[in-house]
Amino acid sequence: MVFIGSIASADVVINFIDTSYAFMAWPNMIMVLVLAGKAKSALNTYFEKYDLF
Repeated sequence: MVFIGSIASADVVINFIDTSYAFMAWPNMIMVLVLAGKAKSALNTYFEKYDLF
């Protein structure tokens, strides 16, 4: 990767970095949606336990 970054143009390197960030973000976004219900349930339990809101 360092070799390619040293011989490629800046536009190619920046596009590669942006694509890599997108590939890292997708699994995180999917799991946020999957776990949202469990997180909301845990938050409601916490609020009920300590009589908040």
